[in-house]
Amino acid sequence: MKDNFVITIDIDWAPGWMIDFVTAILIENGVKATWFVTHASPAIESIRERPDI
Repeated sequence: MKDNFVITIDIDWAPGWMIDFVTAILIENGVKATWFVTHASPAIESIRERPDI
């Protein structure tokens, strides 16, 4: 049986470079997460366009 994990990310005004960094790690490892978005940014818009994360 595979281990199951739930990942949530609260970005609470995190800078775009950090959001991009975490996004890249998730994509590289095929991991999905629930994002709690607190502000608009180009990094957030790119996440919204990717249903695979």
